[in-house]
Amino acid sequence: METKSQRVERLKREKNPWLHLDEIRAFARQGHSSIPPEWLGTYFRPWGVYTQGDGQGVTGGKGGEGLSVPFFMVRIRIPNGLLTSQQVRTIADLSAHHGNGVADITVRQNIQLHWVRIESLPELFDQLQAAGLSTTGACGDVARNITGCPLAGIDAREIADVSPIVLALDRELAGNPDFYNLPRKFKITVSACPDWCSYPEINDIALTATRRPLRSAGFEPAQLPVALPVAQAFRPEAFPDHSAPSLNDCHSDRSDPAFSSAPLFGAPGRGAEERFSIARLSCDESLFSRRQGTASAVPQTPAPNGASAPEESLFNPTDASTPDLSGRRSPVAGHPSSLATSHSPLATSSTGFSLRVAGGLSTEPHLSVRLNAFIHPHQVIPVVRAITELFRESAVLRQSRERARLKYLFLEHGWTAASFLSAIEQRLGYKLDPAEPEDFPPHIHRDHLGVQAQKQPGLYSIGATVIRGRITPHQLRVAADLADRFADGHLRTTPMQNLLLVNVPERHVPAVVAELTSAGLPVESSSFLRGTVACTGSEFCKLALTETKSFARWLTEELKDRFPNFREDIKLHITGCPNSCGQHWIADIGIEGKKIKQDGKFVDAYYFCVGGAVGQFASIARPVGYRCRADEVPDAIARLLRTYYAERSPQQTLQHFLSTQSSDSLRHILAGGPAPYAQRDLATSPVPHSLEDR
Repeated sequence: METKSQRVERLKREKNPWLHLDEIRAFARQGHSSIPPEWLGTYFRPWGVYTQGDGQGVTGGKGGEGLSVPFFMVRIRIPNGLLTSQQVRTIADLSAHHGNGVADITVRQNIQLHWVRIESLPELFDQLQAAGLSTTGACGDVARNITGCPLAGIDAREIADVSPIVLALDRELAGNPDFYNLPRKFKITVSACPDWCSYPEINDIALTATRRPLRSAGFEPAQLPVALPVAQAFRPEAFPDHSAPSLNDCHSDRSDPAFSSAPLFGAPGRGAEERFSIARLSCDESLFSRRQGTASAVPQTPAPNGASAPEESLFNPTDASTPDLSGRRSPVAGHPSSLATSHSPLATSSTGFSLRVAGGLSTEPHLSVRLNAFIHPHQVIPVVRAITELFRESAVLRQSRERARLKYLFLEHGWTAASFLSAIEQRLGYKLDPAEPEDFPPHIHRDHLGVQAQKQPGLYSIGATVIRGRITPHQLRVAADLADRFADGHLRTTPMQNLLLVNVPERHVPAVVAELTSAGLPVESSSFLRGTVACTGSEFCKLALTETKSFARWLTEELKDRFPNFREDIKLHITGCPNSCGQHWIADIGIEGKKIKQDGKFVDAYYFCVGGAVGQFASIARPVGYRCRADEVPDAIARLLRTYYAERSPQQTLQHFLSTQSSDSLRHILAGGPAPYAQRDLATSPVPHSLEDR
């Protein structure tokens, strides 16, 4: 008798669904009843498509999974959250025409549509492709959307603009048949944000930019027996494009010209040069022009591992062979490349990355492990490929769907930071340089909301709150129109489910703020509103126990009314089941959806986990043993905040106060008096993975 894991693994071995778009087109012609179970449960997912729940969550189903309806959720992959105004309008139109006017921004900077019929999928794919967008790899056992800082290239505090590296990685992994069959989902983030807004603590691979002194005492680059020069290493033949077959073709061979021309797979557009331009990707033409099959001839001296090659050219190209970009405006950043600074022989440091692996939440949270490695920019793709291959080839992770994430190598199979690094280096064939000291950000809001001055004089970013991550077609169109009227037509989604407009001239800031606010996208919002994250919940997810989106709106309004002067940072995360799609394990106050019986009927309830944090004092929230009905949650949080105000010491933050309280004390405060310890009531059998977590 085949287990669930064995069945899924067999199905994945038998078919790469990316090569069978013709079957989806056939289903669209023949109707929902023609779709076989293996497509509904497995093959749709790498296309970014999931079945949709009936609105009752897990209730009414069997085997820990609720009933589905003949509609789909479709997730749009948006690397680094980078969007143009026209792409935003396309998403608005698709939401209005095919998605019942519903769109959600996710914690991985994607946008999800709901209520999509099978008959609509081909047209939806076609329109996304025409706009330079894709759903490929947004779901399934693949490398998911690669996240980054939404202020990349414009934040004066960043070490460098690393969004081109995000796009290159996305291009390398998304749609690549080498990686369509991983043991489970695989999450990657690359960022130079000093706030770590893309949450490296909870990703499978996290690269955070850092600097190392050049030729500092005792530092010598690691040695590599044979290596390619930087420019050669990123030529097209070294890392081929993994484009999709044209949406008009199916069962395409890898030699089919469609693979090099269609923009369905990978980074937005798969012809990112047309949309992002060489000006935007000028940090290394050879790295980001593989579609054209060209590479700039950057003069350099080969080094064993490239460490002593002029790696600054990866961030700051000024070589004579690089086009003169002065004054050119990039379609993405809307300004000359922020990386194009002089390569000075007096430079005292080089830019690279710290490397973390195996972070993840779900039912068994695990913060990522920092490895003793400094990753040079030209090493990023080889290192990420090596880790992805290690994950792909870990047979032990294919035995159970519930224990298949990379973190379980550390949690259950004895791997350590040292052994993992050794495995990477064996696969690479050379040693990586040792890590540099790194500053950890404080535990603060990582949302980039409000009006912030950019590094480009006279320009500002404007971050608007998208309440509970849900945005309407009208709001999307308003944001797109504002970006065109008052800026350069570019927007960005954030890991906190919000939306940014960038490159807004100072004189236009008041008008943009006023119109966003009028559209229900407030730029100034309460601490509760800006700090709240909510998963999809039972409205669309077949595994959720509770409704979360409307509840999140009501809860934040209640707390704002009760504490109108509350201005502190607070992270309030809501998840509808134990899978933690709402990331409750890293929140100050995380609440996990439950059901309790009242008057003979089951009603929504929440279990409290308190004291989670990221950054300097990263920790997993503590289950404190308190559970209450959903309508009692505001009272419980109010009691906690009032106690904090009454008992805190001068200058003590909420986070520090929570860390000083025992679980018993927190339960007593939340309950308003003595209360027995409530179990989380986890299922005795494995917990299925929710819509967002699968």
